[in-house]
Amino acid sequence: MEFFADSMRRALYGENGYYQHAKIGKEGDFYTSVSAGELFGDTIAALIAQSFEQCGFPRTIVEIGADRGYLLADIMRYLQRFFPHVFESLAFVIIEPLSTLAQKQRAYFDTLGLHVRIVESAETFDSPLFVANELFDAMPCDLLRHESGAYTFGMFENQKFAFVPLSALSGEQADYARRLVEVAQRFCVVCGEISLAYLPFLEQLLTQQEHWAFLTFDYGERGFSNAFSLRFFKESNIFGLDDFMHNPHAFLGNADITYDVAWEYIQWLFERFGGTCVLYGRQNSILLRLGLVEVFERIVAGFSPEKREYIHYASTLKTLISPTLLGERFKGALYVANALQSEFAAFLKTP
Repeated sequence: MEFFADSMRRALYGENGYYQHAKIGKEGDFYTSVSAGELFGDTIAALIAQSFEQCGFPRTIVEIGADRGYLLADIMRYLQRFFPHVFESLAFVIIEPLSTLAQKQRAYFDTLGLHVRIVESAETFDSPLFVANELFDAMPCDLLRHESGAYTFGMFENQKFAFVPLSALSGEQADYARRLVEVAQRFCVVCGEISLAYLPFLEQLLTQQEHWAFLTFDYGERGFSNAFSLRFFKESNIFGLDDFMHNPHAFLGNADITYDVAWEYIQWLFERFGGTCVLYGRQNSILLRLGLVEVFERIVAGFSPEKREYIHYASTLKTLISPTLLGERFKGALYVANALQSEFAAFLKTP
């Protein structure tokens, strides 16, 4: 038997995993805020410029979960155009463990004439701001539910998927299941997805840094929903847990797998590494607070409303803030090392 997280990890990140050949974008299996247009990255770039000019932080921009690198490229080009002195002062890095993706990223940045360092794993960076879009909801998770007074866990055995009780497990698998139960009990989860992958990821990343900030956007809610949210994106269609249980191997390796993030769980983990949440909310609200409208106006200044570039940016703006599109489907948060909390408070004031 193996836990669902093991199957998900292999299906997404294995040698023949989905992310080796993922189709992301408006014509792909799914699209993200980055796919909508440059304004998403441009607004993050505006935050970077403001922070750097006011407190000399960050010195390094590190994207994690970069796919082809479009988000970091948007950030860099905006800074290069409007804040060249900031652009020249920063280093840009991508953490990419998949060699096939790293090759595609290098080729993409070479065509743009932009210098980005691509590393396989976390290292010590100079005052880094980590940037991630839809990262946590792509980390392997496990499925569990509480029934008949005990927890059961989603597992594969003999090519079939079923929920297995703790009493059927032993050794390392039983220990792993107990760790899931500890998290479930702490956050009163009786049904849903829990990822134990977050902790080692953050531990490896943050314990190597002195001053850091982490800006991330993901689909989810403040707390656990106590319902299964597991989703499979394949050929622009969305499938749920029932579809998966009926035919698991129709989705493993050829579909994106995601689930709702519980932000209270993520915040709890960041706090364990000396972090503070200085900004949290719906994606549209956060982008507006970071200056989305001002960024839009700066870019289209002088354009007539009929100009193709104006229409493109106006469409992107609508997609990012519309409640029926990407505006409220996603949440975002900014976590900073405790030592930086006062500096960020200077320009991230609570409304």
